[in-house]
Amino acid sequence: MVLVKWFMETSAPQIKDGWVRALLFFIAVPFVVSLLKLILFIPIALISGAGSLFEILWLGLNSNNNKNELEMLGMSIITLFGTVYTVFLFQKFINRTSTVLDSEFIFSMGLDFNRYKNDFVSGLFFGFVLSALGFLIFYIFNISSAVLAKVSFLDQLIYILFFVIISLNNGIIIWGYIFHNLSSSFNRYTALFFAALAFMYLNYFEVLKYSHFASTYNVMLTNFNVFLVGLFIGVYCIHKKNLWFPIGAHFALKYFQGPVFGFQYGGYAGAGNWIDSIVNQRLWIKLKPNIVVHEGGVKSATSPINYYDESILITGGKFYSIEGSIIFTGLMVLGIILVHKRYSTS
Repeated sequence: MVLVKWFMETSAPQIKDGWVRALLFFIAVPFVVSLLKLILFIPIALISGAGSLFEILWLGLNSNNNKNELEMLGMSIITLFGTVYTVFLFQKFINRTSTVLDSEFIFSMGLDFNRYKNDFVSGLFFGFVLSALGFLIFYIFNISSAVLAKVSFLDQLIYILFFVIISLNNGIIIWGYIFHNLSSSFNRYTALFFAALAFMYLNYFEVLKYSHFASTYNVMLTNFNVFLVGLFIGVYCIHKKNLWFPIGAHFALKYFQGPVFGFQYGGYAGAGNWIDSIVNQRLWIKLKPNIVVHEGGVKSATSPINYYDESILITGGKFYSIEGSIIFTGLMVLGIILVHKRYSTS
């Protein structure tokens, strides 16, 4: 069996410093993806009568504006193709590898599934367990209510495909190319830190979507938690050179948080967004003790308050939910420790 090496360089790279290559790639990806979206999306939108040219341009270049399941799935597929093509261009002309668009190129990105399918399953397991723990903590401690909803199996299938593609795309960008090239300039822990920052930035605009509704501290904590998600997903890569654990863990976190457990996050799930979850969650309205003084004595009463307004660090608030909660912070720290311990000895 021929083992394909991880992005093996056959000659000196065009750009010597790995961190410079990573930075240029991070800048180039959105341009290539946007160009591909315009080329592929505008003709389809014009034929289907989606609106004026300006509306079509805005819809094509801003994926979060798409509220239809098939629109989101289609745009995510285009994004993945754009990402893979950008990796190919950089590998061919910047890293100077003997690269062709074939199965060997796919394996070289760390996508050899047959050898690492057990790691993919482990990623799914870690992501599911952490998501389930978050749900149970919210439910057991009466932070939220949970009601089963009617399930559309077709919708769930679309959600699964969508988050598989999102996880593949993020995995290839951050852990397939950026982390690998950063590792040639820095030690693996420094490379992990900067790669997690890049992961946070990829998700920054999803967090920013609701920033005008939330407090500064809420937005900051949510961004910090997304950074921790990057560390949790990527700490595996300092021990093994493949992407299947990060892809599995990222997919499980996103899919089980949103379409299954009904947490609002990143502009995808929750009321007014396009995902219908299996479980509908609502943050509880608590009763706050209220002391009223009368002439005849002291009388106690209760008045309703929005629990998430008073305890936003615990609940994450209406718009960020668990990803803006210190509970999620603790879960991610636990996940980082467990993954690092699990694979540092493998």
